Amino acid sequence: MDDKNMQGVEVGGFLFLNGADANLADKERMQIEYLEKKLNYQNPEQILAVLQKLIEERTFKTPIGMIYLKKMQDFLMNKVNLDKGRIPYIPVDTPCDRTIPEKRTELNSIRNATQKRKEILKSNHKISILLNVILVIALIIMFWVTLQSETPNMINYRISIENKYAAWEQELTERENQVREQERELGKQEQ
Repeated sequence: MDDKNMQGVEVGGFLFLNGADANLADKERMQIEYLEKKLNYQNPEQILAVLQKLIEERTFKTPIGMIYLKKMQDFLMNKVNLDKGRIPYIPVDTPCDRTIPEKRTELNSIRNATQKRKEILKSNHKISILLNVILVIALIIMFWVTLQSETPNMINYRISIENKYAAWEQELTERENQVREQERELGKQEQ
């Protein structure tokens, strides 16, 4: 086919049938060029963060953007030291077969289920943080009570024993002094 018979606008090797899609594709092409200048492919964590952000914000919608996302995903998949479970899948927003409108409903239900799952995970995360804070506070209180307690425990056991022996020694010394004094008195009375 020659270009005269095709109606549309070419961007990045794709022929777009309307100008709005072509403009969007051109904007995505420029965004990709900008990203390529800024990204450091020596740092897979940076690539992963950018990929997650692009997918989360649904930045790319045209085939040009989708191919770029796939390129980033493939790059990360080939990294040995990166957990593959952290690499997100690329969502496809538009149905491939436009003759089946039920698919849109199915896609929306999947989105809703995913959104509900995210909300549940967020609430579980908040509960987990709250429980951890409560446990830390309880631990601090337990240490405080242990330090303030007068009964011997692992922390103050040595001091408690030393105090007890010091008290016994003092008591024995006092008794010895009393016995010696009584002996002196008895010795004086016998003389």
